[in-house]
Order: sequence, then C-alpha cells, then structure tokens
Amino acid sequence: MGFMALGSRRRRSTDEDDTSRPVLITGARESYPDELAARKKRYFLLMSIRIPALLLAAGSLALWNNPWIAFAIVVGSIPIPWIAVIGANDRPPLSKSEIRRYAPGSLTMPTGYALPPGVTGAPRHGTGDDPAAPPHPGESDSVA
Repeated sequence: MGFMALGSRRRRSTDEDDTSRPVLITGARESYPDELAARKKRYFLLMSIRIPALLLAAGSLALWNNPWIAFAIVVGSIPIPWIAVIGANDRPPLSKSEIRRYAPGSLTMPTGYALPPGVTGAPRHGTGDDPAAPPHPGESDSVA
C-alpha cells in the first residue's frame, strides 16, 4: 500500500477552479498606450519645471538684485527641453527574446512587377531611341 504526501493528489477538472482572479504575468511588457501615456506625463512634468524656473530667475533678480543667481537658474533650465524630448522619445529596451537579429536567408528579393499585356519593356525599334536598331518591318530608311 503506497502512501501519498498530503496535497500531492492531482486536481480534476471537476474540482473548483479559481478563475475569479486574473493570473499575474510579471514578464509581460506594458501596453503601448500605457507606455505612451507615461512618456507624455514625464514630458509634461519636465517641461512644467522650466516655466517656474524662468519665473524664479526673474523673481530672484528682482528680489536680490543679483544677476548671477538669475543667470545660474536660466542656464540650469536651458537643457530641460532637450532632456524632456529625449526622455519622451525613449522606449524601454527589448528583452533578449525580442531582440531582432539578422537570420541568413530571412530577407527575400523584391518580386518584379508584371507589365500589362503587349508591353515588353524593351525600347521600340525605329523610334529614334537607338539609332543602330533596324526599323520596324514595313518601314524604310529612305524618305519618300
């Protein structure tokens, strides 16, 4: 007679399944709309720092009459738009399983386009395109 460890029996499909809670998938990437919304929010927050910084520079100049403090605040606010744009355009890196690599033979040559019936794509003879080409049958070289 074999003994089974407690809790090791296999569950049957008739046993209760807990489908009321979603399964947590920790490796899933954030959806594109959510990621875009987060990047827009980051851009807005960084750009919303710049205007108060410029107002602070003007206020410090008026309050303390010290142009060096105002100049330092203005210089500190100059790279904020650049940082905001770089941060807003930056997407998270692909995981190692999603990295696109070149696989030999995966690229195909472009297929040619079909020409309409009766069109060969070759220059017509006797039209002046190629002076060494013979004229079409029924045409003569002599001028009548």
